[in-house]
Amino acid sequence: MARHVVIFFIVLVCLSSTREAASTEIRPALAAFIEGRYADAEDSLKTLFAKSRNDRARICYLLGRINTWEGDIETAFDWFEKAVKAESETADYQYWLGMLYGARAQRASIFGKPGKARRARKAFEMAVRLDPNHIAARIKLLEYHLHAPGILGGSREKALKQASEIASRNTMEGHMAWALIHAKEKAQDKREKAYLDAVALANGDVRPVISLATLYLRDDRRLDAIRVYETYLQSYPDRSTILRRLSNQYRLEKENDKAYQAARRSLEMATEALAALAADSQPDVQSFENALRAEGFRLQALYAIGRFSALTGMELDLGFESLTTYLRQQPARWKFARINGLYRLGRIYARRGEPDLARDAYRNVLKLNKDHKGARKALEKLE
Repeated sequence: MARHVVIFFIVLVCLSSTREAASTEIRPALAAFIEGRYADAEDSLKTLFAKSRNDRARICYLLGRINTWEGDIETAFDWFEKAVKAESETADYQYWLGMLYGARAQRASIFGKPGKARRARKAFEMAVRLDPNHIAARIKLLEYHLHAPGILGGSREKALKQASEIASRNTMEGHMAWALIHAKEKAQDKREKAYLDAVALANGDVRPVISLATLYLRDDRRLDAIRVYETYLQSYPDRSTILRRLSNQYRLEKENDKAYQAARRSLEMATEALAALAADSQPDVQSFENALRAEGFRLQALYAIGRFSALTGMELDLGFESLTTYLRQQPARWKFARINGLYRLGRIYARRGEPDLARDAYRNVLKLNKDHKGARKALEKLE
């Protein structure tokens, strides 16, 4: 008996030491990412990959996640492929390989789409075989079977089976799954009911709340969407993404003070989340996932404040500061985001009585998108 206790203790110490060493190794990369030095974070992980003999799959996975976040689909795909080759029995690696096959399928030619779509499905199926409780992979399989033609393996019956499997494992996720089926069948009342049921069981999860509010907005039920957001924030006041979305709805309702306060609060919450991650003494893969999410929220909040200032003329200095930070720190491949940021910045320059700088901003928008009607119209007014 004593011998077994000693062995268990040795194993426990070894596991703890391994985690601590792994945490120490990835900490510089996580710190660089949180500080907005995305290229440095990537370089740090690449250096770690080059010199590491162990845990290479995890490093490949993190590099894939960073490149996905940055919008470099092909590089991300290569890293996820490496992760799966190094450690094929991890469901998350298979899931993200499937996600990137899906992204590549969307960009492929009409002849290349079917093969990549099938590979995405097979990767999701493998993720589910490895972890039957991998809800995200099951959701992707459900979506595949709902929308793919029969020749590619799509099947309504298989979609319904996935919905039932999901519901048997997680009731809230089951409601979300059935909402997808109701959407495909254009059963709006059933879809709304499914989202309402999911919200009642969300327990802090923002996805059902966003889905329900988005449904209301599409039906031009803006006040109902605002009510959903406000009710949720009574229990979870620190959710950056909900605050940002609520800010936009307040602005549309001409409640500018509320819109401004919600946007500022959104930025504060995302910034605090990143600060907490930076203070973690033993960061892990989930730390990176949380940092990717929080940094996305922070950039979105910066843009929201800048857009608010551009549209209302309020807090112009803060709007300018937010947009310049947003443009400086966003990943280089975020072309659409850069266009939006420059366009709003042009409006702020115009409101501040700086027409030359406004012209430059609008011209930069047109360099990225020559068909941008808003920038062209604004430039014509200034000239």
